[in-house]
Amino acid sequence: MVGKQSIEEALGRRLLLGEMIARNASKFPHKEALVFGETRLTYKQFNARINQLAHALLELGVTKGAKVAILAFNCNQFMEAYFALAKIAAVAVPRELTHNYCYRIWYCCLRNNVTQGRGA
Repeated sequence: MVGKQSIEEALGRRLLLGEMIARNASKFPHKEALVFGETRLTYKQFNARINQLAHALLELGVTKGAKVAILAFNCNQFMEAYFALAKIAAVAVPRELTHNYCYRIWYCCLRNNVTQGRGA
């Protein structure tokens, strides 16, 4: 677990993409960073969500250089995942979520007895 140290401290270096959002969160905390449908997030909120996801990914064992598929429609969660992966220096592999992918994921989950959350 990373604890209270920053993601940058945990990795031993800082990333440009992660720095950009964090810098904007400190300079413009109340300006809108992301608007998707009815969802509106300020830089402060967006950065907090990115950090939360980055810490969770590290706890799950995602490491620097790891390739992580993002299976999602265009949505705010896609952007959060993309920036969180960049913050921990993992490689985001975005995939369009089509009906075929949905079926394959559903089938794999059933086959491996995966439920919501961390699995069975």
